[in-house]
Amino acid sequence: MTKIKEWISDRPYAVAGGIFLGLAIIGVNWLGWWQDELEVLLIVYVIVIVGIRLDDISRKIGNSKTPAATQTDETQTILAKLDEIAHALKVINHQLAKLTAAPKKQAPSADSKKNPQQKLPTENNDPPA
Repeated sequence: MTKIKEWISDRPYAVAGGIFLGLAIIGVNWLGWWQDELEVLLIVYVIVIVGIRLDDISRKIGNSKTPAATQTDETQTILAKLDEIAHALKVINHQLAKLTAAPKKQAPSADSKKNPQQKLPTENNDPPA
């Protein structure tokens, strides 16, 4: 009995495919299923296969063979790195606040660089002589 359980747990996709293939054959031959019923069966099959895949993923993530002490050390290392990142972000935020609060200086325009003696407009708007 345990060998059968091991075989089934080693091949979940083949077992699910066989079950749904058997249901499709029984449905078409004895229950008179047509396209609509087979489409629903296909959708249920896809949902079951996705569920099996998610179960595989969760088992790989949750099944850790490393000792608890190693996990604690890794967790502490990660937390220390996160603290360093948080500190760096605070420093950057402080520097950005200083830069945005500083008075903005106007850069000299291109015309003033070319001609340092700018002509001021006259009061009567006549062109300069």
